[in-house]
Amino acid sequence: MKQDLIAKINQAEQQADSTNANKRVIPPLQNWQPKFCGDMNLKICANGEWWHEGSKMTRQSLVDLFAKILWCEIDENNNAHYFLKTPVEKIGIQVEDAPLHIVAVNQIQQYNQTFIKFCTANGDEFYLDKQHEIRFGLPFNNAKISADMLEKQAEQPYILVRQNGESVLYGLIVRSIFYHLVAMGELIEKNDNVYLQLISGDETFELAM
Repeated sequence: MKQDLIAKINQAEQQADSTNANKRVIPPLQNWQPKFCGDMNLKICANGEWWHEGSKMTRQSLVDLFAKILWCEIDENNNAHYFLKTPVEKIGIQVEDAPLHIVAVNQIQQYNQTFIKFCTANGDEFYLDKQHEIRFGLPFNNAKISADMLEKQAEQPYILVRQNGESVLYGLIVRSIFYHLVAMGELIEKNDNVYLQLISGDETFELAM
């Protein structure tokens, strides 16, 4: 029932945007099985910038297009490997931290309840729910980043943004956005620990601080 309500809200928003020809649609990457075509000199930096062959990508429309076809695979050593994936090719890229960045969070009133809604820098929009939970640190390693970055990640908040089959893409909740999130919730003490309690719809989430 809880997820049905989220689905109902998403459906209503989709219908409201049905006349928008530029509506963001994520392709069915999980259905594509292309061959690996090698690595590309493209890096998503820890600050969210995209760099190609040593130059910062400044065309946001192109970055948003590439972000739609991001794919992540986890190997047997729990290391994450990132790709750009199309129906005919899979190209390896480098990701320093999380591939997506959360740039907005708002409380939305729907059906006499308050929901917490997130937005990435590339236009992904979703609600805090059981399919999009917040955690400190990522659930896997990144074989292509430094030990210092791995240690830093353990102290940063992330949220699952998108899942296509076995691929999972997380978004970094940047510090300013996390402060807004804290203001939306309540700090509680439990078992000698401090938790941030957040309510989205009729679900309650507790994040150990």
